Amino acid sequence: MKISQLFDIVWLALSHFQFMDNDNKPKKDSLLNSEYLQVFAKVSVWIVGPVIASLIIGKYLDNKYNSTPWILCVALALSFTLSMVMIVKIAKKYDKNTK
Repeated sequence: MKISQLFDIVWLALSHFQFMDNDNKPKKDSLLNSEYLQVFAKVSVWIVGPVIASLIIGKYLDNKYNSTPWILCVALALSFTLSMVMIVKIAKKYDKNTK
């Protein structure tokens, strides 16, 4: 079996699995194409991303300067603030798009 045949089989399977209509155009009402999923992904990244970054950076700086919970606590507080500000911006942008 050639690679092109394998891709054709996979494409055919995916096209009938609610990603595509029969005329190979993306469905507008599909969950994967929905605006709600995009908003969910953006908000999730803004919740998890800054927290993980602040944990790594805060832990590293605490070990480097021997100030064990303080830099980590400040970094987590800043990441929480950043997350909330960005979530509010996303919510405002989404609110403008729905009106």
